[in-house]
Amino acid sequence: MTLFNNPRQQFYTLFPQQLTAHEIEVLTLLYQPLIGAKSVSLFLTLNQLADKMPTRSQYKTLIQIQEQTDLSLNEIDQARQKLEGVSLLKTYQDSNEVLGLFFVFEVKPVLSVSEFFQTFLLSSLLLEKIGEVRYRKLKEKYVQPKPVVFNQPKDISSSFFDIFHVREEQVLSPSPAVQEMASQTKKYSQNDDSQLDKKQFATIEWGFLTDFLAAYHIPEREIMKHQKRFYDMMRFYEISEQDLGNIIVKTLNVGDATLNFKRIENMLADTYHSTAHVAKQNLQTKSKKPQDQESFSIEEKKLVASAKKITPLQYLERYKNQKGGFSTFSEKQILYRLSQNVHLSDEIINMMIWIALRYEPTLKQNLMDNLANDWLQQGITSAEQVVEYLKTRENKSPKTHKKTKYQPKTTHKEIATDWSKKENQSQIPEKKELSNLDSLLEEIDYPD
Repeated sequence: MTLFNNPRQQFYTLFPQQLTAHEIEVLTLLYQPLIGAKSVSLFLTLNQLADKMPTRSQYKTLIQIQEQTDLSLNEIDQARQKLEGVSLLKTYQDSNEVLGLFFVFEVKPVLSVSEFFQTFLLSSLLLEKIGEVRYRKLKEKYVQPKPVVFNQPKDISSSFFDIFHVREEQVLSPSPAVQEMASQTKKYSQNDDSQLDKKQFATIEWGFLTDFLAAYHIPEREIMKHQKRFYDMMRFYEISEQDLGNIIVKTLNVGDATLNFKRIENMLADTYHSTAHVAKQNLQTKSKKPQDQESFSIEEKKLVASAKKITPLQYLERYKNQKGGFSTFSEKQILYRLSQNVHLSDEIINMMIWIALRYEPTLKQNLMDNLANDWLQQGITSAEQVVEYLKTRENKSPKTHKKTKYQPKTTHKEIATDWSKKENQSQIPEKKELSNLDSLLEEIDYPD
């Protein structure tokens, strides 16, 4: 019985792969004999339809696949099963109150040539499908022949001065134009983001991580091509290479040497919270001079200090613990997304947490997105600017000031938070509220 019986059936596709020309070649020469052209066509179509982080409204329907591949629902289902059999696709089934039953397709990376032939099941099936003659030709195409062994050859290459005639003064004293170009290109190299990445990545023991995961047949190439992603995870959750390795191992599938980043991120959010008390440098924003706080009250200064002292996960954990609650899995994901995808600084995220939890018992994605969009549009980059912005909004007349709405719209009838009343009361909490916040963060050494 086919899994697909309705062309209007909804689905989401996750994790698009940036396919190179070499990977397309591997698909057609190595995978296609095993799974057929229809399956390859379905793989390319799903990859093209995939979203990194789809929203609820970004679902697709099976009829879109039919239009692009000219396949029937039964052919699509058969092609899907073949893709799953060679670990190019994962299929999940889920439901919610809006869409009802829907599918989630997870596109998997194409194996390299060496990984393909080292997977004996795939290699043996390919030999069976194409025969020894064609299999031998593939060997000639992809296996490097043994190099010739040379016996101390003599270097007879020409040097630069053998070929080009340059005046001696040009070598000893280059022209101003040449010196200026050398200086400019040196500055360009120093400002290159890749130089910054190398300094960041040098703090990680990549050798330990690759050796640890090699025991589970994860190739070094798979780790090193995702260095930035792993660095961000270790920095955000403040975990060691051993901790990250243990998490990765728990997410592996038998016989599949590829990394499932969705499962890794979910398990990190479910397992770890930040425990270090060292202030982190925000690498995404330029360093700024301390903001003027002379006009701030003592309570406002303490609020700003608390936002600057600790990480968002620490801030959330302490707030929830003091209130008798706990931080949820979805809240940790929201904070991770704001930090790594939206590139907000820790102090800005902490101020967002402080505001959001005054109106809701848990962090809501819509409210946090509204706050982030509003503050980014206002050019706000520090906790001091947040306080000033809220005080300015409070002092403006309701008749002349168009208020920023943080409360998400609702379609059902329900008593919602009246933001106009909240703003009239005050965007900065009263002293009593601030003293409560101080007790939430009592472990912090506030500045005088």
